[in-house]
Amino acid sequence: MCKSFFNTIDVLNEQFIKVWEDICMIESPTDYKLGVDAVGAYIIDFSHKQGWKTECFEQNIAGNVVCVTMNADSLKSPIVLSGHMDTVHKVGSFETPAVRFENDKIFGPGVYYIYLCCQPRSAPARAS
Repeated sequence: MCKSFFNTIDVLNEQFIKVWEDICMIESPTDYKLGVDAVGAYIIDFSHKQGWKTECFEQNIAGNVVCVTMNADSLKSPIVLSGHMDTVHKVGSFETPAVRFENDKIFGPGVYYIYLCCQPRSAPARAS
């Protein structure tokens, strides 16, 4: 499983890097709803292009909540990924360029990207 997973990541590496770079360029401090929602809109657009199902739960004050379902019709146990779409950087504080590459690492506001070993686990309950 792990070898197949990393082979897939290697094939899609450039696409993953582009997604991280695009998201990192969006200023999205916690209290800036427009920025956090812009990250959510990017994720929704990207997910639709992959054929994934998305749901957006509108929030009045904080950024919207986005749920993405991959392989919705699969009979296998689901894998749940959770993340946040805000950063701690104030609007206007990004350096130019906001994202930099050093060897196999990507540095940017709110992100440090490196391969990690993942162990899929069955979700205790499927969200509806």
